[in-house]
Amino acid sequence: RRRVAFQPARRRAMFRSRRYDVRVETLSEVLRAHGGGAPVELLKLDVEGSEGGALRGVADEDWRRIRQVVVEVHGGAARGEVEALLRRRFGRVRYTADEELRRCGLDHGIL
Repeated sequence: RRRVAFQPARRRAMFRSRRYDVRVETLSEVLRAHGGGAPVELLKLDVEGSEGGALRGVADEDWRRIRQVVVEVHGGAARGEVEALLRRRFGRVRYTADEELRRCGLDHGIL
């Protein structure tokens, strides 16, 4: 008998699409709701390819509160957009590649 990671019925259920209506908040809205006016020592972001959009949701006045940002990026244009945005805000940016993923042909790392 051949073993399958997921039985066919389970596999179909896993990939069935569903629609959900959700409320979306910008990072600035979240910062105001949960942080008041306190400084943000570290903003860590991992939003599976939407990092640029998430960072564009930080208002100018909120950038002054943010001391450091760590962003997981998935290469290419997304990395370039995030890197340019952070460079404009902080002046200095460092990229660290995930060497294990690079060996697999994926450009993935931390800014």
